[in-house]
Amino acid sequence: MTEHSSPEVVDEHLLTAVWRALRSLRFVLWLLAIIALASFLGELIPQRRLPEFYAAQFGPALARLIGLLCLDRIYSSWWFISLLGLILLSTIACAGSAVRRARSRAARADPTATAALIRAMRAATEFTLALPPQQALQQLAAPLENTGYTVRSTQTDEGWCLVGQKRRWASWGTVVAHLSFTLLAAGAIIGRLPAAGFETYLTAPGKPYPGLAPGDVWTDPRHRVNFQLKVLDFRLEYYDRSGAVKAYITEAAIIQDGRELRRQRIEVNHPLHYRGVNFYQSDWGLASIELIARKPGGKQQRATFSLTEEALDGARLFRVQDPYVALDDAHQEVLLAHRFLPDAVLASSHEARPQSNFPRAPALELFIVTDMHGETPQATPLGWVTERRSAQYKGWEFRLGRLTLYTGLRARRDPGLPLVWLGFVLAVLGLGLMLYFPTRLVRLMIIAEDTGSRVLLGGALRGLGSFEREFQRLRSVAERAAGPEPL
Repeated sequence: MTEHSSPEVVDEHLLTAVWRALRSLRFVLWLLAIIALASFLGELIPQRRLPEFYAAQFGPALARLIGLLCLDRIYSSWWFISLLGLILLSTIACAGSAVRRARSRAARADPTATAALIRAMRAATEFTLALPPQQALQQLAAPLENTGYTVRSTQTDEGWCLVGQKRRWASWGTVVAHLSFTLLAAGAIIGRLPAAGFETYLTAPGKPYPGLAPGDVWTDPRHRVNFQLKVLDFRLEYYDRSGAVKAYITEAAIIQDGRELRRQRIEVNHPLHYRGVNFYQSDWGLASIELIARKPGGKQQRATFSLTEEALDGARLFRVQDPYVALDDAHQEVLLAHRFLPDAVLASSHEARPQSNFPRAPALELFIVTDMHGETPQATPLGWVTERRSAQYKGWEFRLGRLTLYTGLRARRDPGLPLVWLGFVLAVLGLGLMLYFPTRLVRLMIIAEDTGSRVLLGGALRGLGSFEREFQRLRSVAERAAGPEPL
């Protein structure tokens, strides 16, 4: 006859297994390894970009997989928050044991011990003294008390026993450390809950570029942000000699109810903080390029071409959107803005090569397309134009105008950040207590012999350090008092 376990017994076994797993160090290490891997993916895959960005970077199939697994918003995904929740439950489950262990170590120790117990301690030694047991006890207790130990003694059948404790209060370092990890996990969870905080890249409605150009305004009533951020200017600064980028600088203003409340420069490692929202400089790009065309007769007109960015072999490739401009009403002759290079080296008017991705020497390649809507359209190259080099065609003159950059700003509101900072402070305090101020416990047993006393000395501590120097000092003090013969 088959016996079946009742549902209550099964549930009890399941809860016991879950409780043991939460208190297991191996389980916590696995959780930390998965979180570390997720953080690596978060650095590898750009976060919180538009779907078009991932399709262009990784292809449509992989972009769909990234969206399905929430790899485009890892740190606020349900599975990442669940991992943090398990870490929080694990620290809470271990807190009870940590408190019990701390109370046990912080309590006054019983001086009663056996010779076997002392010899089995982490640090142990023994020697003889030419002193009677009680006098030997006094000679050994005095230096312990002088160095901060609380000393208690008693007499047993084996001999005199002494216990010394130092820094009992440091036993609570493990509890402080557990509390710090609990606060860190709780703060991280609170900051990633959609109802509490948010993280987003700033964009302007209706703009083709994934950022803010000068003059653009960002607002986000969806996350209860009751002010606006306006970009006044964005620029790159370069080192004079090397030409490398020195700084990415966004000049921004906070606006509320039509009034400018504050202006501040945003740079890498210098965010703007306002009403619990932090604005970080995280990216940049090219928004548009202006072409100045001077008509026959001297009249000037301007055409602005939007730029889109693609990645090719790790380089930033900028394409011109809507690259056609009609030169006449009949569209018989059309100007084509074919290619754009942000930093070009011109070998001739028709030959250019890219030098870098930074907009130090922008150039635009132009063509004239005739009979565009006919059967045999023809393209005539005009060459590359820059701010200083122009191209001519039938009395027209073309040259580059203003290059508009956009700034990539990231906004984040994290109400759990104070808990995280408090957790870091407590972690440093708790780990410092555990490692550099460990509780020290010394036990002695003094056994009477014909020629004096045999001293058994043992010590225990948690953290860094040893008893070697301390034991040597105790022995030296006693030997100077009695002149013993060591074993």
